[in-house]
Amino acid sequence: MLSRELRGLAAELAKTSPDVLRKMNSALVRAESQGGRFGFIAGLTRDSKIESTSRYYAGHAGVHQHTAVADLVVVTDRLLPFEHGPGSAGDYIDDLRAVSAEYLIEWLVAGRPADTKMSRVEAAFDRYVQVRDDADATPEAIQSSGEAYVDTWNSVM
Repeated sequence: MLSRELRGLAAELAKTSPDVLRKMNSALVRAESQGGRFGFIAGLTRDSKIESTSRYYAGHAGVHQHTAVADLVVVTDRLLPFEHGPGSAGDYIDDLRAVSAEYLIEWLVAGRPADTKMSRVEAAFDRYVQVRDDADATPEAIQSSGEAYVDTWNSVM
C-alpha cells in the first residue's frame, strides 16, 4: 500500500495536462541520461518543479535519485496515452488515469514485480509506442492505439 504522500503525488501526476507531462517526461529522460542529475532545460533555466517532484518521490519511495527519475519517466510515459482515451475529457477517464497512476507508482516502488495486470498494460503500451513512433502512422491509428491502451487499463482495474 502506498503512503499518503505517494498517493498524493500519483493524483497530482494524473491531473497534469498532456503538454506538461510531455515537458516533464522530456526533462526526466534528459536527467536519466545524466545519472539522475538535472541540468539546464532548454539551455536557459532549471525546472525546479520537475526536480522537486523527483526528489519528493525519491524521499518517499526510499530510492536513489537516479531510480526516482527512471520511475517518473515510466509514470509520465504511461499517462500520456490517456489523452487518446474515449471521452478523454470526462470524469471516467480522469478517474481511470488517477487509479492507473497510483497503481504504476505502487508497482514501481515494489520493484516492478511480475504482475499479470502490468504485463497486459506494458504489452498495450509497447503496441501504442510502436504506432506512435511510426512515421507513417495516421492520426487515427495513433488515436486507436491510445484507446486500446486505455481500454487495457480499464479491463485490468
